[in-house]
Amino acid sequence: MITHMPTRFLITLTFFLIGVPTVATAQSSFEDFPGAEELLEQYSNFGDRFSPSSIEDMVTNVNPLTLTYSPVNTKPGDRVTIRIQDFGKPTDSLFINWYIDGVLFSSGLGINSIAFNVGPAGVVSTVYAEITKNTGSVERTTPVIVGASHMDILWEAVDAQVPPFYKGKALPSWDTIIKTYAIPEVYSAENQQIPRSTFVYTWSKNQSPIDLNPQSGYGKDNVYVLADFARKRHTVGVDIFHANSGVSSFSSVAVKLHDAETLLYEKHPLEGVIFERALPPLVSQARSSGSLRVVAYPFGMDARNRGDVEFSWKLNGRTLSNTGTMRNGEIPLVSSEQGGISTIVVEARNREKPLQSSTGSLRINVE
Repeated sequence: MITHMPTRFLITLTFFLIGVPTVATAQSSFEDFPGAEELLEQYSNFGDRFSPSSIEDMVTNVNPLTLTYSPVNTKPGDRVTIRIQDFGKPTDSLFINWYIDGVLFSSGLGINSIAFNVGPAGVVSTVYAEITKNTGSVERTTPVIVGASHMDILWEAVDAQVPPFYKGKALPSWDTIIKTYAIPEVYSAENQQIPRSTFVYTWSKNQSPIDLNPQSGYGKDNVYVLADFARKRHTVGVDIFHANSGVSSFSSVAVKLHDAETLLYEKHPLEGVIFERALPPLVSQARSSGSLRVVAYPFGMDARNRGDVEFSWKLNGRTLSNTGTMRNGEIPLVSSEQGGISTIVVEARNREKPLQSSTGSLRINVE
């Protein structure tokens, strides 16, 4: 049975511990309540154990000062800024010394960031800061290694059709496959370039992670992504991490999609298709000069199976009956005795991907 007196003592002790004034007094001795004397003794030592300096040390151990720098990807001569991350421990009123490769670079009250230009490729600098705390003790941050290390990202549409002798890069259109390559140029603290095959690559598309297996992982320096219909521009990014050195970096590239188009070329009786130059929008032809054979070639459409592309032709707005040659993208045009301008329009459509199509046109002026 609980009596009123113990209850009163416990209420009094509680008020005492939380610092609330009370006029209530205990009517019993400590012998009546085992453990109460030890509890009061612990409370009396509370302030000694948690002095301002010990609290600062406790926060330091839980939340050590670290350094961050930007930009992460730097080329020779780029300017980089290094800052102290002072979560929970403001450094604005503390004296700070900055060292680069062991040499004092800057010092002063509250200087929690520095900026300098990185050196040539392969030259790295070790940077750290020493913070003098109010107690007089000195805390050194974990060093960071900064150098002219950057990462290029290259891309190409691997399945998009391009004409023969085309010197440029295949441009992606909707529903084509884009292959992206990461080429890191990162150096270790020993000024040795880290092989690209030793990084762990984590790829993302439009800020969403790409599956870890098989496209991301150790040594996976390239990735295949689908240029879907969701947007006109896709952003492909990659995080890299090197386990031995702890070096990490991130880079991304925006790949713009292009509308597929159909180019028209002349097919010469002796030379074949003249891929060196496409036919201009307007071609002049003399009367009774013979035939002009035109070949249509889709640019930017899926080229994994050329047989999937079907062509349809129109002459002055009238659909022509496709022959086998016309369905394959080739049409013979015979000049008439009458002069005037005729318009030829061809549409190329992928039978397997109905939304992937393009058109080309040609105006022929018979003089």
